[in-house]
Amino acid sequence: EFVADTDPNSPTSLLQISAMSIEEEGVRLTWQGGVWARQLLQTRTALTGMTEVWSTILTNEPPTAVVSSRVDKAFTPSTRYYRILIDPQ
Repeated sequence: EFVADTDPNSPTSLLQISAMSIEEEGVRLTWQGGVWARQLLQTRTALTGMTEVWSTILTNEPPTAVVSSRVDKAFTPSTRYYRILIDPQ
């Protein structure tokens, strides 16, 4: 909670991807998190195997909005996985 800058006493204060939608430009990801945490939006195409690593497609430097959004323009109609990671620096 400390590293993510979320409030452990609030059930609505958390780090999560809250929405995904396909748009004309690509896939829009919306997430929420803390204001003072460095957030990394990462992607990969497979969850099994050790050859593929997570690739950072956005570094969201603090201060950040509680709710952030980004369009992944490199999205193709294939399987793709996303995650939000906190970089404690």
